[in-house]
Amino acid sequence: MRETHHRVVRLWRRRSLQVLALALAWATQPLAAQIRDDVYRLDRPDAQGPAGLTGEHLIHRGSFEMGYRFTNLGFDQLREGREERAAEDLLRTYTIVPATRTALTHELDLRYGVASGLTLQVLVPYHDIETSSLFGSERFVTRSSGLGDVLVQGLVSLFGEGAARSHLNLGLSIPTGAIDATGRTPLALGGAILPYGSQLGSGSFELRPGGTVLVQNDQGSVGAQLLGTLHLNENDRGYRVGDRITATVWLAPRINDFMSFSARIIYENFDRVHGADAGLDRTLDPTADPDFQGGERVELPFGLSIYLPDGPFAGHRLSVEFSFAAHQDYDGIQMDRNRTFWVVWRKAL
Repeated sequence: MRETHHRVVRLWRRRSLQVLALALAWATQPLAAQIRDDVYRLDRPDAQGPAGLTGEHLIHRGSFEMGYRFTNLGFDQLREGREERAAEDLLRTYTIVPATRTALTHELDLRYGVASGLTLQVLVPYHDIETSSLFGSERFVTRSSGLGDVLVQGLVSLFGEGAARSHLNLGLSIPTGAIDATGRTPLALGGAILPYGSQLGSGSFELRPGGTVLVQNDQGSVGAQLLGTLHLNENDRGYRVGDRITATVWLAPRINDFMSFSARIIYENFDRVHGADAGLDRTLDPTADPDFQGGERVELPFGLSIYLPDGPFAGHRLSVEFSFAAHQDYDGIQMDRNRTFWVVWRKAL
């Protein structure tokens, strides 16, 4: 059964690459007519990607850009495979069952134009994760907060002429986030290790390879991005978080000179945890089971971007994006991520 599942996962990953290739072909159709005559303009609201994206644009040599991203993830349901499950029903099998979770992230985004065609980006996240769980008829709350894993990546231009741009994303995530966060539970008033989804980092170095394409015309922009997350080592608690692939395409038509709308589709495929944290008992809480961490998800985000070219706030960008899940299929019982909200501010200095 497990080998069958892995074959299915590999097939989905190949399909996601095929879908992205088709999206890239569609996104770059305007190139033939535009590449010789048009210029990719940076002073437009659609010049950068939607709020939920990272590593989607380069900056000029010698320039510096500072940004802030706020992310709100909401989990209000449990799911087994594609089917929703009630927390109260799962208490017949498990002692503790999570009911809801809110994960907030505040992220500092720093970029520097090292050279023409090379931008260095550093992302420093701070996570605040709160989970409400059931223990029989009793409800209790656990919380973990602190620095997450810091991402350092180089954005290397492949093509940057006319109305199109493309670049490689070459990132390395440094395991600065805690993987030993604890919380008080009815079974451990002194504190117990929290499940994988409540930890602040992976505990492993991660390679973050990928690529991004953007194309503009008079009406707006289109783009596509493919990113991977490859965990390189087993962490100090005896497990390795599963690898992940994320593919997204978007369309960002301009409303006027300072505002644009965006719509996109995201496909994510992620593997289970390899190994296990010895401090977690998978028979007590389904989210403590390392086999219940893989799956796939399709999301549909919609957003709005504002760029102010003149006045006292000239050069400031503000973007918002809201996403809901169109498809979720998980290995075993997991928390259902039903909404995501992003707010991003950026300013080139």
